[in-house]
Amino acid sequence: MVEAHAVGSTRPSLNTQLLASFKFLVPPAEIQHQFSRIASKLDAQVQNNHAENRKLAEIRDYLLPKLLSGEIEV
Repeated sequence: MVEAHAVGSTRPSLNTQLLASFKFLVPPAEIQHQFSRIASKLDAQVQNNHAENRKLAEIRDYLLPKLLSGEIEV
């Protein structure tokens, strides 16, 4: 377990010397590129969703008081 190698009592962390002692499996470059392409598209969609959510919240915050006051009707 990585946690067993962490140093520090308040906020355990890894240093580069400890990290260099671990062995990592690294997939071939083509698989890394395929993953990157898929992950990039998903990340872009997440960012678009966040932007849309913010815009919808602005619209809600603008319209809700008008709806509650009777200024507009549904």
